[in-house]
Amino acid sequence: VTRPDLESYNILERSKEASSSTSAVTAPTGAANLWTQEKRVLAAAQVVCCTCSGADHPVLQQKTFESVIIDEAAQATEPSTLLPLLRLSSTGSCTLVGDHKQLAPTVVSQDNEAEGFGQSLFARFIGLGLQPLLLEHQYRMHPALAAYPSHRSYDSRL
Repeated sequence: VTRPDLESYNILERSKEASSSTSAVTAPTGAANLWTQEKRVLAAAQVVCCTCSGADHPVLQQKTFESVIIDEAAQATEPSTLLPLLRLSSTGSCTLVGDHKQLAPTVVSQDNEAEGFGQSLFARFIGLGLQPLLLEHQYRMHPALAAYPSHRSYDSRL
């Protein structure tokens, strides 16, 4: 369930609003109209947020972005992170946000795990020598609770 105050950012809701304000004589009807309106909303958007799998939605076909930010990238499987990267323009940049010292991707199939699908692109880059940037301030935990993971996993830098 979407919070009512966030509905104005939902592409489907914005498309419905645009559809209802378009002249009935000039606009296509039904699903075709919503599809057209979704593409119109996306064309005017400065920021598009979606899940990794949502980046492969048909309404995004042929759309590219100058910047792609993948949040929780250390918890996403490599194939799932490829979907948003397909939307990256040839001159664009990608930022992977996550913590490879926390949860790894969830892979239920042991066969897939054995084939390496349990590794994230984030972890692969670190394994290849890319040094991640550590955000040294965390605001979500009481300092007393944060002391142990800071000492144990982050050399007391958190």
